Amino acid sequence: MGRPRPAIRVLILAVGLVCLYYLIQLPSVWFGGLNLFGAPDSFVENGAWLYMTGHHLAQMVLALCVIAAVGKAAFGDWGLNLRNWRRSLRITREVVFIFAIIMAISLALQLFSGAPPRSAPPLTLGHIAGTLFFMIVISGLSEEILFRGMMQTWLSRQTSAAVSVFGLRLSVAGLIAALIFAAVHINFSLTPLAVTHLYWPQLAVALGLGLVYAWAYDRTQSLLAPILIHNVSNGMMAGVTLVVAAVR
Repeated sequence: MGRPRPAIRVLILAVGLVCLYYLIQLPSVWFGGLNLFGAPDSFVENGAWLYMTGHHLAQMVLALCVIAAVGKAAFGDWGLNLRNWRRSLRITREVVFIFAIIMAISLALQLFSGAPPRSAPPLTLGHIAGTLFFMIVISGLSEEILFRGMMQTWLSRQTSAAVSVFGLRLSVAGLIAALIFAAVHINFSLTPLAVTHLYWPQLAVALGLGLVYAWAYDRTQSLLAPILIHNVSNGMMAGVTLVVAAVR
């Protein structure tokens, strides 16, 4: 019996990567939930950034362990390099500029709409500083190593096909990684089996940004631009949420 067709191999790998993601989450959630960090029910609660920082650091370490095992410690081939760093910085500037305009429009609409904010984070100095630290430093570093460094690179070794998505020339590997990235923003429970969190605007933003991160990785073969764009965009979104909460 011959080897599975390339499309089947890519599909099998994608399903395997989803399973691997949830296996990585088990110890990461445990580590984040240690008494050292606490385990708040919502990210907007005071101290939630401590839990998320612990979780994401563990997630990053485990993703690096997988890369080391599969890639035989050749980290540079999995995006952990400074190749094309000038192009990475140029792409980062361009994307951040466009995203800043979008966030400015979003802030204005939220301030003038009169609608109550969807979340009301505590406006203590510790929570604000901690949340911004997590968003601007930790979130992109951990998630880009996991989704682009580990997943997209692994998938790209099975297929070199590319597609056009909203005018962006994107690898199929990057598209699949972006879809997985968006999908894991849906939370669910196993006992009972039920969806516990599904917010369509968040899902759309995650997918859109995931496509941009994947495109930046395709263009540079380095995680520098995806990490920088991810951290800055998360920081802007957190800033808008905090400003709206403060004004209201």
